[in-house]
Amino acid sequence: MNIFLSYPSSCRPLADRLRLALEAEGHDVFFDRSDLHSGEYFHRTLREAIDDADALVFLITPASVKRGSYCLTELAQAEQRWRRPG
Repeated sequence: MNIFLSYPSSCRPLADRLRLALEAEGHDVFFDRSDLHSGEYFHRTLREAIDDADALVFLITPASVKRGSYCLTELAQAEQRWRRPG
């Protein structure tokens, strides 16, 4: 399964452990620190990664749902992708 992992930067250590656990189970995980490359237009890359994902894992924390958090942008993109999640 292709998974997009959305998390606030303050939770990077936890997100990295989750990524490793998901990969150990055979999943492909989009993780910004390893999948975004210098010089890329990251907004487009993130949108494409969400569109290509089979699922999104959203780490819900006060930081991830704080107004202005980029996680909310990723969540809005996921809502566009999965209008009726099943």
